[in-house]
Amino acid sequence: MIESGSRTTVTSISRSVTLSGICLRIAGQPDFLIDSDTVTVGAARECDLVIDDPGVSRTHFQILRRPEGWLLRDLKSTNGTMVERARVVEAWLSTGMTITIGRTSIEFMAVSDMAPVSASASEGFGDAVGRSQAMREIFSLLERVSQTDATVLIEGETGSGKEVIARGIHDASRRAQGPFVVFDCGATPRDLVESILFGHERGAFTGAVTTREGLFEQADGGTLFLDEVGELPPEVQPKLLRILESREVRRVGGSKARKVSVRLVAATNRRLESEVAAGRFRADLFFRLAVIRVTLPALKDRIQDIPLLVSAFTSRRKAVHGSCPVVSDRALSILSQWNWPGNVRELFNALERAASLCPGSVVDVADLPPYILDAVLPGRKPDNDGPTAPLDRIVRPWASAREDCINRFEREYLADLMEKCGGNLTVAARCADLDRKHLRNLLKKHGLYQGPDPIAE
Repeated sequence: MIESGSRTTVTSISRSVTLSGICLRIAGQPDFLIDSDTVTVGAARECDLVIDDPGVSRTHFQILRRPEGWLLRDLKSTNGTMVERARVVEAWLSTGMTITIGRTSIEFMAVSDMAPVSASASEGFGDAVGRSQAMREIFSLLERVSQTDATVLIEGETGSGKEVIARGIHDASRRAQGPFVVFDCGATPRDLVESILFGHERGAFTGAVTTREGLFEQADGGTLFLDEVGELPPEVQPKLLRILESREVRRVGGSKARKVSVRLVAATNRRLESEVAAGRFRADLFFRLAVIRVTLPALKDRIQDIPLLVSAFTSRRKAVHGSCPVVSDRALSILSQWNWPGNVRELFNALERAASLCPGSVVDVADLPPYILDAVLPGRKPDNDGPTAPLDRIVRPWASAREDCINRFEREYLADLMEKCGGNLTVAARCADLDRKHLRNLLKKHGLYQGPDPIAE
């Protein structure tokens, strides 16, 4: 258990899974999940959970967070509040209890009770794979919460596989037959974010020559994945919060609100607590998004997963191209010694390069990117013994050594630059005094680009 002021969260042993808040479940409706110290339920629109039932008072009851747990308090309602068939003024709640108001029954659940009691027996979730303890704990949680409509916040370094996890949540959910819509908050001009997310009416602003449906409407019945949600402009954040609370969206320039049924999954490579403390991200939106948080470990912290990731890569490449060279044990050993600052994306880019340039049916040490060999095998020199040459090099040509030093410098500089700039390409280009396109090409070269997969571009 971790105490943070009056806020209590449950974190797994590996610190990869964090859960807080409550879940209120009404049959036939999406789950209501919220992390707040006070949750009000009633018929009034200003309530956190609005109940359309003639037997429900405007503000019927509250659920309060206390150090001892969750306390229900009736707010002098007309018809009273029942907990487990007993009328109460106040009652301590525990997971599984049924609250009845009017003709409506509400199942209460502390979200912390969704925490996995053990790691999953599976080594995969969707297209994500891993046999490390941290990844299997994440899989165990996602196997449970995917069946709900809970908002999930995925945290992790660039390239760690956040979109793959988001897609897995969608595919394992009741919404799998609905659309999966992706929006990169950091790759869109700030003045267009609101229009793209919520849509706009014709004439709402200069250039709005037609009515446009927003991404929330496009994702109706499915899942909307907000990548790099920490980049969301401050003026858009309260509007996103309003949609999460009301489940209605209003287009820019429009007067009519439209009901939408959308499951939201968000991702960020930032620590949103720091963004909240700095005043760049709304605290109420953060707590609404962070009811269920998953922190993906960096690849360097789960090296034991590399053989499984390599196997997954070769299987998928074989499915696309009809064949794929196998990776030798010696090459696999080298891959397991690199620290992978670009994470899984960098590993897959390195494997794609090796598979494309490999002259035979086996990817060996000589086929791996030079910058990895230089870091793992210092002091290489040319020899005449064929495939063992990279292992026996002591003296290297000037041009080759110079090029590799430059590559190492570029890689370390770019990784540090993008980390300090929060992954924002525009800010990084300005700070480095580089052309934005040139910086993007350098990031692609070193497997650090956080935009669309450079292989697919």
